[in-house]
Amino acid sequence: MSFNTKTILATLIFCFLITIVKAQNFGSNWPGNNTISFGNLGVGYSKPITIKTLKNFVNLPVKFKVTTLNDSVEFVRSKIYADTVLNQTYLIKVNKKIEKNKPGRETKIYTKETKKIFTELFEGGTLNGVITDSCWLFKVINGQISAYSPIANLKLQTNYLNAFQVADGPIQKFDPKKLEKVIADNPKAKIAFDKKNYFKAIKIYNGLE
Repeated sequence: MSFNTKTILATLIFCFLITIVKAQNFGSNWPGNNTISFGNLGVGYSKPITIKTLKNFVNLPVKFKVTTLNDSVEFVRSKIYADTVLNQTYLIKVNKKIEKNKPGRETKIYTKETKKIFTELFEGGTLNGVITDSCWLFKVINGQISAYSPIANLKLQTNYLNAFQVADGPIQKFDPKKLEKVIADNPKAKIAFDKKNYFKAIKIYNGLE
């Protein structure tokens, strides 16, 4: 292979890689300033995730073990879907024995149809979902302040949080003003809070960072 041929080939490969990288930009409507990283790296807070906005968030399929109201156990690999009409989240169970686009291949399992739900974590242990009237809430931060998200993943950003709990108190809707009162006595946590990185503020308060 001549020198010129090698140069042309290298240029083509470089251009191809640049095209792939550019394709990862999901546009200005995505939360977290166009980043789809699950890291809590100071991402600006806009509004907590809700059932209506869930479709705009990174939401990968996870294998769940689900106990339904009739005590049957289902193993389902699915992302969390949102039914904005019923104001419910749900999973989709796929029966691969049935051909695609045929009736019965996909079954929806709604929050209100379940008693228990959890997933096993790569880090070890399990992530349990709290059943609410509209969604499953997964405890993504555990400690003196616990934080919850309707998406089952530990590596999230601030705007994936939509509920929190202080000690053994009630789970309440995520409200920065209420959170500020709790972490006010921790200067380091308050610095992260003032930058609107509430995820990091909670972890600092809990001694996790």
